[in-house]
Amino acid sequence: MVLKIFKKMFSKKDPQQLSYKEYLQYCEDQRRDDAARAWKANRDMYQPKFEVSLDPVCPYCLKSLGERKPPTRRSKFSCKSCGLVVMVDPHHKIFPSVYLNEMQALIARSLSDLDKVVFAAGKTEDFWWAVQQKDWTKGKELLSENEVADMLWFLLNYSMIHMDKILPPGEANLRPEYSKQLQTMQEGFRKEEKEIKNKEGKVTSGKLSLICPFCTEDLGEVVQPSKRSKRKCKKCKATIYVDPHQKLFETPFITESQQYLANALDQLAHWVFTMGGIDAFNKTKRDMNIEGEVTEKQIAEIIEKLIAHNLEKVRLDSEKQAQEYRKLFDDNSIEPDIVFTSMVEELSSKFEDFLKENYQNVEE
Repeated sequence: MVLKIFKKMFSKKDPQQLSYKEYLQYCEDQRRDDAARAWKANRDMYQPKFEVSLDPVCPYCLKSLGERKPPTRRSKFSCKSCGLVVMVDPHHKIFPSVYLNEMQALIARSLSDLDKVVFAAGKTEDFWWAVQQKDWTKGKELLSENEVADMLWFLLNYSMIHMDKILPPGEANLRPEYSKQLQTMQEGFRKEEKEIKNKEGKVTSGKLSLICPFCTEDLGEVVQPSKRSKRKCKKCKATIYVDPHQKLFETPFITESQQYLANALDQLAHWVFTMGGIDAFNKTKRDMNIEGEVTEKQIAEIIEKLIAHNLEKVRLDSEKQAQEYRKLFDDNSIEPDIVFTSMVEELSSKFEDFLKENYQNVEE
């Protein structure tokens, strides 16, 4: 629908005939077209083949579900082997099977719901465009479930941040309504995600040894955590942070400073305009010629370097875009967009304070 509106509005071949605001809209239209072309040209590389198997496999116990006809609509049924509910979605294009677990079904449904918002980036092409921007498929056959969930979150944030640029002219007055739609979707996704992970935590029988990161006391075996939480050490009474999603440290049971480092890296990964996550961390580590096991202070220095790299990149990108607009519209008053820059600057400032408070007098 949006593309049809854009094609009528921007039938002019010369972008210079457009106003500055119209040109921003035109650029978003071009981004969508580029995303569609890139997806079609690279889908063998970035997108797995989605062939419906006549002998489908349960996404939980990985046992055969028996011969089934290729599905034509969304449905669900219980696996005869493990008894868990298998969700069926023949319309999505982000997982290698139409037989999904509850978390995968939530992600696929949420992306479909996002696409129904007239201005939002929720199409399959938008999803794979975001994947290519992060280059997460490099050296991988498939994205992990958590990475797919992160991509959905990127597109929700992207749609929210770029709302003014993406909204068709004449609908700017509807911004509060659309903003509320996206916020409701974000809250709904997180709520359902939490409920599913809580349910998975009860089903999971795997256990871990809980070692206090402060006094190294063995507090016995606990059920493998599925969500972030806190707990007290019975011996030293220190607060232990539980984060099963972070990949910086070998155990999910970490200190407050370690949790801050994991959150900073996670924040960079969730912003669509910055590079973060464990892959970006490892690349920065190699660039700094740090090998082998690293101390907590070295981890902090690597993340500090990664934040500085992202800040420089965002500043350069904003200035480059502003220069192009000044030249195109012959208007030297156009300033760089500071929305993204200010977000990374705030993170950099807070992280600098965190370093001074926690590692200034720490020896390697």
